[in-house]
Amino acid sequence: MRLAVFALVLLLSVSAAASLEYNISYPEEVEIGKWFKIDVSLKSEEPANVTLYSYVYKGFNCVGQGWITNKQEVRLQPDIVSHVVLEDLIKHGTEEGYYNLRVKIKHDNNTLVETYTIKVVGSQEIDTTYLYIGLVVVSLVGLYFVIRK
Repeated sequence: MRLAVFALVLLLSVSAAASLEYNISYPEEVEIGKWFKIDVSLKSEEPANVTLYSYVYKGFNCVGQGWITNKQEVRLQPDIVSHVVLEDLIKHGTEEGYYNLRVKIKHDNNTLVETYTIKVVGSQEIDTTYLYIGLVVVSLVGLYFVIRK
């Protein structure tokens, strides 16, 4: 009897997960200190509440804004595609290299998990810290010459 109940519960949870279709698009390379987007398309056969979020990590270290900071809840209508954009930012001080991007989609009592590898690279722009230091130095030199006259 217990086996039959377990099989029924398993069948119901598998069929509930099967009623949700999704497609995830993400950049294969992201820059430190720059926002990037993960596009998720969702479609359900029945009305459904879905919670989804993403994060970038290596081991136990989250290098994005946080584990669930971009969490969104969406109400899906039957057979209508919904588009959700999850945004994240790689923290300054993160080393370049390959990291895991994980997207979690909670639908009914199921959690669908997709994990991808992304490359984190240094910013191609002038670091704003150096820009501010340069502006302060130029201002101080200008102030010196104004006071000296």
